[in-house]
Amino acid sequence: MGVCLVIKRIPQDKLDDLLKNPKKMSAFVGMSYEKEPPKSWLDKLLVNVGLKKTAPVEVYQQEEWMKEAEETCMDFDKMWHVFHFLLAGTDDDTRRPQSSLLTERAIGDIDVGYGPARYLDSEEVKAFNEYVSKLDFQYLISGCDYEKMKALDIYFVGAFDPEDDSELEWLEEFFDEFKAFLSEAAAQRQAFVIEYCRCKIIYPLRFL
Repeated sequence: MGVCLVIKRIPQDKLDDLLKNPKKMSAFVGMSYEKEPPKSWLDKLLVNVGLKKTAPVEVYQQEEWMKEAEETCMDFDKMWHVFHFLLAGTDDDTRRPQSSLLTERAIGDIDVGYGPARYLDSEEVKAFNEYVSKLDFQYLISGCDYEKMKALDIYFVGAFDPEDDSELEWLEEFFDEFKAFLSEAAAQRQAFVIEYCRCKIIYPLRFL
């Protein structure tokens, strides 16, 4: 089981709505409904033995803008931490806007795979774009400290070979796609919803 990262672009007013009504994240990620947890030890016992069912509470239907966000998302697969390191030179969210990809700001507490979804508001997306738009991929790779990546235990670093031309070609194409994705989001004053999802198969980048 691996960890993938997906970014979805949404209008700022939709992010504001999700922050005010975080249970809507269930519809945003395609869950049908939330269930009310058992309130007492007896309720828990009855649920566990199948004599009582938890009741659905607020039900949210997936709206059209949610579907559009799904269709236009950017999937980093399991290379998100390697990609983050190339942008920020760190393993965490300690430098802004360089480390924006690993923002810790969460939307509610609904688990979307590995914890709740994170977000960047439209101003943060704008700042992130201003930083990334000035970057050159070859410059990033030339300054890549592979030993530091291993020392920091960057996720999935074992599948990344900075001397493999085929991997670098793929990564450069992905970098260009991300720059375009980010630029369009900034131009439209969109926000980001960032999800850590479950991946069943782990494979080396060279097999992508």
